[in-house]
Amino acid sequence: MDTATRMIEQLRLGGESFGADGMLLPGRTLYAVLNCGAPHGGYVAELDEELRTGAVTERITGEPFGLPAGPARHGCRLYVVNSRLDGPPGLPPCTVSAIDGPTCPRR
Repeated sequence: MDTATRMIEQLRLGGESFGADGMLLPGRTLYAVLNCGAPHGGYVAELDEELRTGAVTERITGEPFGLPAGPARHGCRLYVVNSRLDGPPGLPPCTVSAIDGPTCPRR
């Protein structure tokens, strides 16, 4: 998005395509989560200096993602809010999952 003109362009990710429900862009690393379509989960992409093109470097599916709605990052951990709006009464409307992000040292 060009903040001066408010024009939006589609990000070119080398043939990858997904409609994200939530995104986070610290620096040139894009974290995107989607809860509709297949597969549910998250994508990590490294973008060019102009933030117009990039490549998906990691796909995150399965546990701990349910219906991811929004990502956040703290340190090297990635946190994802999972929607539970269709859950039974009395339960919280969401859960939060945490996973090691791509910058975390692998254990």
